[in-house]
Amino acid sequence: MSDPAKPVHSLSESLLRWYGEHKRPLPWRKNKDPYKVWLSEIILQQTRIDQGRPYFERFAAKYPDVHSLANADEVEVLNLWQGLGYYSRARNLHHTAKFVSGKLGGNFPHTQKDLRKLKGIGEYTSAAIASICFSEAVPVVDGNVMRVISRIYLIPDALNDTAQKAKIYKHAVNLLDRSNPGDFNQAIMELGSLICKPFKPECEICPVSSFCGAYKHQKTTEYPKPKIKLVKKERSLFFLIPVFNNGCSLLTRRNTSDIWKGLYTFPLLDKEKHKERLQRKLAEKACPIETISIKHILSHQIILADFLRFQIKDRGEFCDLWNYATGEMVNIVKEDAISSTKDLLSMEEKSNIFEIEFDELFLKYPLPRLISKYLEKRPLEKI
Repeated sequence: MSDPAKPVHSLSESLLRWYGEHKRPLPWRKNKDPYKVWLSEIILQQTRIDQGRPYFERFAAKYPDVHSLANADEVEVLNLWQGLGYYSRARNLHHTAKFVSGKLGGNFPHTQKDLRKLKGIGEYTSAAIASICFSEAVPVVDGNVMRVISRIYLIPDALNDTAQKAKIYKHAVNLLDRSNPGDFNQAIMELGSLICKPFKPECEICPVSSFCGAYKHQKTTEYPKPKIKLVKKERSLFFLIPVFNNGCSLLTRRNTSDIWKGLYTFPLLDKEKHKERLQRKLAEKACPIETISIKHILSHQIILADFLRFQIKDRGEFCDLWNYATGEMVNIVKEDAISSTKDLLSMEEKSNIFEIEFDELFLKYPLPRLISKYLEKRPLEKI
């Protein structure tokens, strides 16, 4: 391990000076409003700033404070979130807004320990809010910070290795400027985002290059070590898109604890379990079938999806098809029979399918990215 050539406080001073001169004028930095900082941190999890900023601006405009977000309809929140993925973030965001608004009078806790008790707020987000908004001297350790510290101290482990995380956190504690923890944490994150980038870091203009072991030994490309790759499982799914004689189709709201909870999709079946019986029944009905296959990669699994669009008389015939393929009965309702999100949430999973006109199919319902991919290949107006 290499130690910096100069005292730690000099590194911190150099970093803070650089941040004061070069920090980006991001909208959540206008003040130390914990609601805005929290909102930005949740949106930016797994999301680049250039992608997440428009979402933050839309959320902040529609829900300017925690009370307005708490009073929003969940479907409305998910719809605004559409395109960001990882929808559990949006559900947790809404849940926590309701708790802070209703139980805490709209006031966020001031310490990392108490912030971590809120749903969807982990070690990183709680540290960011506590340090930036309430000046608690706790380090923020995200991917950018891990990369910076790994290079400065030549830490040899992979980024997602438990031992490396412990080493990095210890160094982050030692580096932290306790008189100005909020700005310091933002400064080191900003450095990782703008200068100490994963590829082609701009060491020549880095304010702390003289402290960096990787730069000194010309090993910036060797640090940090690549993450240990996780093996992703594959799942094969059928999405059923019936086109009824009246021009309607079907939509379902995912109420399970599985992927896409709270989002809307076409009715789906496990391909391995139901392929043979489903195809046999469609063949019996002589349904014209169009199939489009799409591979979709999620964080922990790969979805191999077949979208089956077919002409069928009505929802009664679809119920027969579903019953034959799965051995289960299904109840389909008209969209206008569902008066609220509460009605949808109370519906049983297997009967959570409703008939909807195609021209209104996705005007108000939040979709997984996979469904959007399909619609890009096969627009609805071509029905």
